[in-house]
Amino acid sequence: MSTRIAVIGGGSWGTAIAVNLTRNEQPVKFYLRREEQVESIKKNGVNRDYFPQHRLPEIIEPTNL
Repeated sequence: MSTRIAVIGGGSWGTAIAVNLTRNEQPVKFYLRREEQVESIKKNGVNRDYFPQHRLPEIIEPTNL
């Protein structure tokens, strides 16, 4: 059985938690409120609002749905 992991909230705390949860190679669904923040992370691979200096692992899936 595979484990599903979700982080709700795209601020600095939620981003840090999402990154740490990927250390076990598990995909993380990352729920954000603003569509423009979701699109920015998908396009650039960083959370420019809170962690612009850190590239997010590709197994983080940003969404607002």
